[in-house]
Amino acid sequence: MRRKFTLRSIIISSLFLSNGQTQTASEAIHILENEIGYGARSLGMGGAFTALSNDPSGMYWNPAGLADMANGAIYFEGQSLNYHNKTSYINESKVNPLHVGSFNAMGMALPLPTIRGSMVLGVGFNRIVHYNGLMSFSGFSNEDNQLTFPIEVDGKEQFYDFSKYVLRSEEIYSGGAMEQFTLSFGIALSPTFAGGLSVSRVSGREEYSFEFIQEDSKQNYSEFPADFDQYLLGQKLIATTTGWNIRGGVKGAVTDWFRLDFRFHCPIISGLKKNTHPMSLLFLMMDLKMILR
Repeated sequence: MRRKFTLRSIIISSLFLSNGQTQTASEAIHILENEIGYGARSLGMGGAFTALSNDPSGMYWNPAGLADMANGAIYFEGQSLNYHNKTSYINESKVNPLHVGSFNAMGMALPLPTIRGSMVLGVGFNRIVHYNGLMSFSGFSNEDNQLTFPIEVDGKEQFYDFSKYVLRSEEIYSGGAMEQFTLSFGIALSPTFAGGLSVSRVSGREEYSFEFIQEDSKQNYSEFPADFDQYLLGQKLIATTTGWNIRGGVKGAVTDWFRLDFRFHCPIISGLKKNTHPMSLLFLMMDLKMILR
């Protein structure tokens, strides 16, 4: 008789929530981690784009920049991830390819008729964080990981080793994204000064899975009652996020080659549990940008 021991736990939870208590600052700030933003031009310019922000991606970087748009615009954006990581275990290497392609963003910006200055409205859907990742390894190991099992025979319980001379493999995978639906406006308050505001409904879903397998591939564990065949540990986490994110900013041209912008973020994370209290954090960022012409 061969024994197959399986320990599988499935955890379904809501990220940022714990026992219905008020969330911590570290939980709320997680909404801003690893954001990549969107817009090919803005990503290519890096942080310098915040002093311009004069295309639809300004809804994300600095909504004040929308006021500089003289014409309307519609945008679409895709995302493609293609990478291979390589893991080594017990002198064995394994390549983990990950290929992910998806629709990433769409929206529009529309200037409104004004008597003087300008006012531009924007609306868009964007994925701002991606959780894609994969790692796995496999190999026959002689190392002792101290894995034992309690087995009762004839009324007497004893622990039996299933800890070395086994084939071990492990896989960790994560996937999903955080996305937002945004309404925004930018308004020119003077020929050299503008302000703007964006309000975003944020939602995200992250799926994480972990699987560890230890197998008696060489039939080293064949004596009863420790005639083990396989040990499997599986874990799964599905984390969901909902909330709001308010972005505001102002910008001004000091000279033809020097511009100043000021932005703030205010993420408000709300959970799925009824007795969870939302919490807001205010992030103030001031950028000095020199735009050379």
